[in-house]
Amino acid sequence: MKKIIVIALVVFAYGLAGCQSSEKTSSKAEVENVGNKSAKEYVEDNTYIDLDVNSLHATIATNATRSGAKGDDMARMKAALYRFYSHVKLEEEGYVCDLSSANEINVSSTVYTALLNNMNDMNASYKKAKSEGKNVVALSVNKAYLDSLLE
Repeated sequence: MKKIIVIALVVFAYGLAGCQSSEKTSSKAEVENVGNKSAKEYVEDNTYIDLDVNSLHATIATNATRSGAKGDDMARMKAALYRFYSHVKLEEEGYVCDLSSANEINVSSTVYTALLNNMNDMNASYKKAKSEGKNVVALSVNKAYLDSLLE
């Protein structure tokens, strides 16, 4: 599960960085244009997404950056994150998802389960840190974050 947290956090952090610098925007565009479609195209045409999340994580982890991942894999992962996190809200107890199945967002059950487990792991880490008295700030899922996944 920690593997998926790393992927989501990398994509989440990268998305939050957004367009803060034109250099980052160029790099992001180069990575996404390597594949067949952009993340935005996957979302717009509601293409079914099945992805080996563990393999993607291994590629990202061994290369220490996104540069080792194929553009199409990253685009599909970002589209899956967009679809999933469009249904997630930050509440007092943590992140809450209103989805009940992978079919609702047209992704494989393995991708859906990985994202759901990742969200639950983030919630558990958040609750544990708070119970230990640590100052933890959970970021809300907002339009800027979601839009950054499609750039």
